[in-house]
Amino acid sequence: MNYRYEPVSQTKAVIELIPVTDQEKTLLKQLNINNPEHEMTFHYYFEKGLQSRNVSAVLLGIDKMIEPPTKALVSFEVVIGLGS
Repeated sequence: MNYRYEPVSQTKAVIELIPVTDQEKTLLKQLNINNPEHEMTFHYYFEKGLQSRNVSAVLLGIDKMIEPPTKALVSFEVVIGLGS
C-alpha cells in the first residue's frame, strides 16, 4: 500500500490510501466504514499512512471519509518518547 499525506494543521491531515496490488484493491473494495468490524483495519491503514510521514504520529481518529474507502481527514498527535 502506498500513501499520500496532505497536512491540514498540526493535528489534522488528509491521508489517501493507494493500493498497489490486486489483493490490496480487493481488500479496500470490501471495507465499509460503517461496519464496526472494519474499524481496526481502517485505523491500521490510515495510521500507517501517517507514520509514513512521521513515525511518531499516532492516529486519534478518522474525522471524515472524503472518498470512501481510500481518502479521509484524520486527527493525530505526535508522541515524543523518553529517548527524544
